[in-house]
Amino acid sequence: MPADEAGAAGKRPAEDGEEGGESSGGLRVKLKVTLPTRKKAKSTTEENDDLSESEDTKSDDENNEEKDWSDLIAKTDHGQRPLFVGKDRHCFLEKFSPFFKYAEDFMIAISEPVSRCEFINEYEMTQHSLHAAVSIGLETDTIIERLNLLCKTKLPQSIENFIRGCTAVYGKVKMVIVDDRFYLETPSRSIYDTLSGDEMISSAKTGNSGQGLLARQFGSALPANVRVVGKTPSMGGADSLGSGGARAAAGAAEEDLAKLEAMMEGQGEQDEEGGGMEVPQSQMWHIEVDRKMHLDVKKRCLEINLPCLEEYDFKNDKVTPDLKIEARPGTFIRSYQEKSLSKMFSHGRARSGFIVLPCGAGKTLVGITAVANVKKCAAVICNTSLAVTQWKQQFTSTWTNVKESDVTCFLSKGGDWQGKPLGRLLITTYPMITLDKKRSKAGEALIDEIKKRQWGIIVLDEVHLSFADKFWQVFNVCKAHCKLGLTATLVREDDKIKELKNLIGPKLYEADWQDLAHQGYLARVQCVEVWCPMTPMFMKCYLESEKRQRKDLWIMNPNKLTAVEFLVKYWEDQDHKIIVFSDDLRPVVAYSHRMGRHCLTGSDDSAKREEILGKFRDPSSDVKTIFMSSVGDAAIDLPDASVIVQISSNFGSRQKEAQRLGRILRPKPNSNAAFNAHFYTLVSKDTQEMYFSTKRQRYLVDQGYAFKVVTRLDHDGHDLFTMNAGAGKYGGTEMERDLLQMAVEDRHEARMRATMGEGGSG
Repeated sequence: MPADEAGAAGKRPAEDGEEGGESSGGLRVKLKVTLPTRKKAKSTTEENDDLSESEDTKSDDENNEEKDWSDLIAKTDHGQRPLFVGKDRHCFLEKFSPFFKYAEDFMIAISEPVSRCEFINEYEMTQHSLHAAVSIGLETDTIIERLNLLCKTKLPQSIENFIRGCTAVYGKVKMVIVDDRFYLETPSRSIYDTLSGDEMISSAKTGNSGQGLLARQFGSALPANVRVVGKTPSMGGADSLGSGGARAAAGAAEEDLAKLEAMMEGQGEQDEEGGGMEVPQSQMWHIEVDRKMHLDVKKRCLEINLPCLEEYDFKNDKVTPDLKIEARPGTFIRSYQEKSLSKMFSHGRARSGFIVLPCGAGKTLVGITAVANVKKCAAVICNTSLAVTQWKQQFTSTWTNVKESDVTCFLSKGGDWQGKPLGRLLITTYPMITLDKKRSKAGEALIDEIKKRQWGIIVLDEVHLSFADKFWQVFNVCKAHCKLGLTATLVREDDKIKELKNLIGPKLYEADWQDLAHQGYLARVQCVEVWCPMTPMFMKCYLESEKRQRKDLWIMNPNKLTAVEFLVKYWEDQDHKIIVFSDDLRPVVAYSHRMGRHCLTGSDDSAKREEILGKFRDPSSDVKTIFMSSVGDAAIDLPDASVIVQISSNFGSRQKEAQRLGRILRPKPNSNAAFNAHFYTLVSKDTQEMYFSTKRQRYLVDQGYAFKVVTRLDHDGHDLFTMNAGAGKYGGTEMERDLLQMAVEDRHEARMRATMGEGGSG
């Protein structure tokens, strides 16, 4: 009997409470909402300090007014509209509405997803999200009009004021890069006069200014040979509106619904080219600025409240070296990948920013397609040397025809870069670019070559894992006209994401995890939390120990070993591939050695690591389970893995929890079961680990995943956790004493023991 079916499955209590109300008489909404503390904290950190509407500058009265929605009047046809917009900028979208698909695309464009549940999605409008909306061509009036059409109530005036305040000037000025020359571009003569009259900007002018200096070409978001699969018709439309009495509303209400329906039908075409009314290029005003002063000009534009967006005019760029690259015939991308690229490319220009796709959803292919579309020399920056190898293989063998001689893999060990000229495609790691220590002569020479070259595009893989203060070094070494950040989880436990957005650009696109799973693009994952009671000896030590040592005890809990053995045996018997994770080296080394399974840690050389991973990927191999430290959290391609068991993680890191679940998100063939992948996290019951586990799961819960709780492991009619008079399988045994010794010994000794033990594992 599998663990996820064993015992009683409890439900986790709600994290925070919310009060709600009902519509009185169908017209007035009476809601008084108390927002969860964590969401209020998010708002205060994300908003810009100088924004008058910022949470941290509001009085208590203003905050209380935002939480009181009792004066919002529901429209007579509110049942036909899918969206509720609150005064606090939180928006709630009905997933069962025929307009959901259109409304979802629009809300992702203008707001940040907060929570995606089975029936309702929650979003929050922020300054950054509205800036991102402007960057893809949505205008202020368009945003307000569409919100009014979708909203069940009259749009609160405070929301309209906030939108106008965030979008009034943002996007009205662009920094266009072409032929390694920098131009300020604006459709407004008055803004042009303001820029021209500014003393600092005037000092940076080259003398080339006026109307219609730059041409604009119409280009596809996709390179030649790339086709799209999975195109779906727009949701809703005339058929859905005509059923079930949806046309019952009369007068202005019916006119609004008709406008919404018409807008849905034309939305795809508008979004392809950014939406909004296009100003002819001949009517645009331009000021060329000195390339050495362009960063100062951008800073000055921000100071005079005219922040500028960067666009790279790669179609007209004749100076940046070309990269000979074409997609291989028969290359297909999915519809959501095409949509993400359409937010990046428009009119032969490329915007800088982030694309957020779940693990296993094809971020690498999106990055490669972007490089193939720009066709200029490119740099790809990864987190690990293993990821560098995988990117090179995807470029040269899988998706494009780029030549090996055009690729430089800059690594500390291997990479085959020494003694060879710098290729037009550079693939390296963040540490190799930002290294502060003294380099070898060959390394210094290559870095100098990288600095001298002007790169067309830089792709930043797993960008959320890198610290913002290091990014200045990345861009100082590798100067690129276009920056594309790829990530599955645009979250950090600190406030660095805001800094990354300022350095790279806005979020261009974010996919819905559950939506992709329902379409078959991702595995259907069951998340299970196994509550492992502490053995009496471990609980006694836990209660008597200092706070610092308690973590070691909940990690080395003998009942976690019991759970790992139980789950590995069960799923190996079902012919599944299993990964066992732990941030702490001690359990993965000890458990793998005891169970005779392979163990991968950061100290393994790349040859050994690739050999073990190769065996794990081979369907005919008897290697069905591997133990991994945090080295396996990202950039390891294991498409056949379908079960993850997590022994321990890094306190309350939401990012790490999502990254690990991502190792099994690749779609699984030939499975009609409700779930075809399984994620188990082991938690020591009645310890502080339960609190950290709840924090870690927040991001996944917000993506629509539910955690089932298992408290028993039944084997031959006995609960393995409570056998032996409640001591568990290993209570009172030599194994329990060994695990306790590992838990209480000095950290340095533990690392030495783990290092010595690795050689015997596998």
